[in-house]
Amino acid sequence: MIARRALLPLIAAPAMAQSRPVRLVVPYAPGGTTDLAARALAPAMSDALGQVIVVENRPGASGIIGMEAVMRAPPDGTTLVMAADTAVYQPLLRPQPPYDARRDFAPIGIAVVQPLVMAAHPGLGVTSLAGLIALARQRAEPMHYAVSGLGGSHHLAGALLAEMAGIRLSPVAYRGGGPAVVDLVAGTVPLAMLGSGPVVPHARDGRVRLLAVTSARRSPSLPDVPAAAETPGLENLAVEQWFGMLAPRTTPQASIARLQAAMAGALSQPPIRRALAELAVDAVGGTPEDFAQRIEAEARIWIDAARRLGITEG
Repeated sequence: MIARRALLPLIAAPAMAQSRPVRLVVPYAPGGTTDLAARALAPAMSDALGQVIVVENRPGASGIIGMEAVMRAPPDGTTLVMAADTAVYQPLLRPQPPYDARRDFAPIGIAVVQPLVMAAHPGLGVTSLAGLIALARQRAEPMHYAVSGLGGSHHLAGALLAEMAGIRLSPVAYRGGGPAVVDLVAGTVPLAMLGSGPVVPHARDGRVRLLAVTSARRSPSLPDVPAAAETPGLENLAVEQWFGMLAPRTTPQASIARLQAAMAGALSQPPIRRALAELAVDAVGGTPEDFAQRIEAEARIWIDAARRLGITEG
């Protein structure tokens, strides 16, 4: 009898966790690609899991605030984070990083990838990346461009472009892609290096111009937008951004497997894939092992490039 009582909490715990809502933290403001991807997947994943998934925006410090909140959450499968590569690698630029995703989180899987886009307000008067470079070379002061936080992939892509083109660009940091696009559309900032998701709808309305994507080749979802590598001097520019789900490090493997299966199932649904494609975002749905290997492989490349370019965390 004593042994049976001792086992009851262990038997009940998984069932209790599965009956509670799942909190999916987005460490950025609403409206950016991380937020859009999380909200696209949450309903289908909820159906698969039999649990309500609540998307919660926790912006600040280029994603670090939301990431730390999830790192400290109970590892029971009911608190997750939709992380951008920025939130994984940017903290490693600090002398004492607040976390190391390779050590402090359990990967669930990469959800989506997207090219970054260099976009301009129509009032700037440029229609191509070559035109932007020519304009920047004529100006005595650096040209400002919006990014979703300092030290992230947007900042890195902009710094690489400026280095290769021999121009001066100055990043203006925002708390996410959504707020940055608002200022770009308003003309408050003339340029932006952002994920395609929040920018593409405004480009289709003619309120911003897409000058280039930063992927090595043109995006299948944006076939009319040149790759930056097509511009002379930028042949080696290739930056792609990923977004994936992570859980606190000691989350049980059974929970990780359930969550990964639910995410993969959601990403396989044609309506969701079409909705993501409308934002020039491509579904991936890889395994936890694939995700862990990508994080490990890219960490050193990211750090070396950021340090060489003088990029600091924001």
